[in-house]
Amino acid sequence: VLVGRGAQVCLESRKDAWHVLCTAPRDALVARVAARESLGLEEAAKRVDSENKRRSQFVKRQWNRDWLDASQYHLCVNT
Repeated sequence: VLVGRGAQVCLESRKDAWHVLCTAPRDALVARVAARESLGLEEAAKRVDSENKRRSQFVKRQWNRDWLDASQYHLCVNT
């Protein structure tokens, strides 16, 4: 199992790789981060937005791809 930004691109030509995108509504992500990190909702929202921006920029910079493009995945799960 490989987990990380860009694995869907690095392993796209492999027939034995299965790509799964786990996603959630922003409000749910903020609530989870707030609870897990003992943060207020405003600080948790900043953290979620910052991390998502960092992930998106990494995939864009390295492979010129959209991190959330569902066509790169075999399965997309809304958690």
